[in-house]
Amino acid sequence: MSHEMTSTPARRSFTSTTFAAGFLALVALLVAGAGISDYLKFQGTLAETRERLQAAEATLAQVRFDPQGDVLPEDRAQYMSAMSTMESGVGTLRLLRASEANTYPYIGGGALAFLVLTIVAVRSTRRK
Repeated sequence: MSHEMTSTPARRSFTSTTFAAGFLALVALLVAGAGISDYLKFQGTLAETRERLQAAEATLAQVRFDPQGDVLPEDRAQYMSAMSTMESGVGTLRLLRASEANTYPYIGGGALAFLVLTIVAVRSTRRK
């Protein structure tokens, strides 16, 4: 007597938990994506600010001074512009560094929540 084994794939049924966890996993993925997007935007702005600061530093190196150490009148406009750029650029760098650190919890938390909720969604399916 021979027994024939037929291979039928296990069917899974989805519960409301499956759909809720799946939806929340997608939301978590969007949160992580928003964090990554903000991080990349900050990196671009940091690079632009550094370039502006380097240009201002080069301008300051060309400014001439009189024997008393005062800026020559013909270089005063360049000096004032470069110093203004330096001041605002340093403030921008400080602000961006502080804001950049705020993106890490979104990236890490979103990725971790995505993984956990994906596991919950897969495990909540029922075999039939």
